[in-house]
Amino acid sequence: MMRSSLLALLALTSLSLVPSVRERAPIREVGMAFDTGKYAWKHEVTNQEYRAFLASLDSAEQMAYSPDPSGWGVHSGLYLDHYHSHPAYAAHPVVNISIEDALRYCAWRTAEVRQRTGLATAVVRLPTHAEWLWLAGFADYERRLQCAYGNTFHWGSNTIHDDRGRALANVNIPMEYAVPTKRNRPQRTCEITCPVGNYPPNRSGLYDVHGNVREMVGDSACTMGGGWLDRPQDCLPNQAMPYTGPSPALGFRPILVL
Repeated sequence: MMRSSLLALLALTSLSLVPSVRERAPIREVGMAFDTGKYAWKHEVTNQEYRAFLASLDSAEQMAYSPDPSGWGVHSGLYLDHYHSHPAYAAHPVVNISIEDALRYCAWRTAEVRQRTGLATAVVRLPTHAEWLWLAGFADYERRLQCAYGNTFHWGSNTIHDDRGRALANVNIPMEYAVPTKRNRPQRTCEITCPVGNYPPNRSGLYDVHGNVREMVGDSACTMGGGWLDRPQDCLPNQAMPYTGPSPALGFRPILVL
């Protein structure tokens, strides 16, 4: 890859570029590879990013691909009117969209990446189920096996808290998982979604591969990683959940294929 093309790719700051298997890249924005020539978004697509996509469309397409705020249902409150448009939620993951919406976004980003980098064969798409397990991020073969069998989170434990009692992902923590505190309540920092990057990343530098929002995959009718509505055990890598359409707990994380 030419140096100018690489620098242009790094300007796409929402990407975590990973160059080759088992190599750690000497560039700040780059994490551990999950496969050769495949690069994962550092975080789930945000409302701000999705609004930029909508702004590029004509009025008919904007209506067709806009999030459906009625999806909030019993969780509506202020979110019904403000979640997808208010600046306070700009860094939150976009939700209440369908897989067709996500695929249209990926097609738009493909064209944008090709134009900005000159890489005519670059493709932005949803990961497959198998690719999602890889990008979920384990640094060696043994830990990748742990990911595949689904008995640990990316931090190497099957518990949702660190040793100081802090939650490591935005998930639905029931009382039986609570770490004792002065109020004896589960420790959770967000009522619904959190801004992306609110919790520590995995070893590939990717944020929220467990919790925040479930993530769509492109080759099966399932979602991965769990979300803010899901119990910790439902956010483990082996707990694929069915895709049933738009949801306030469902988003997506594209990959770039060169």
